[in-house]
Amino acid sequence: MNRREAIRSLSFAGGASLLASPPSLAGVLASKSDALYAQALRGTAPVKIRDIKTILTAPNHIRLVVAKVETTEAGLVG
Repeated sequence: MNRREAIRSLSFAGGASLLASPPSLAGVLASKSDALYAQALRGTAPVKIRDIKTILTAPNHIRLVVAKVETTEAGLVG
């Protein structure tokens, strides 16, 4: 057995242990995340793009464009 086979078998064993347990950990985490997602969406308006700003740069003579997107959600900028 080489290193790759050992790592592969350990990763399969770890994943199988999560799915094979009676109260499946994957199922518990999925149900919690679904409930939190529904609670987060309840009563909120959809996020809309307010403004897009472009920033032109050329470090080391490589032309780059950076786009800054501002949204209606406070603090959400990307």
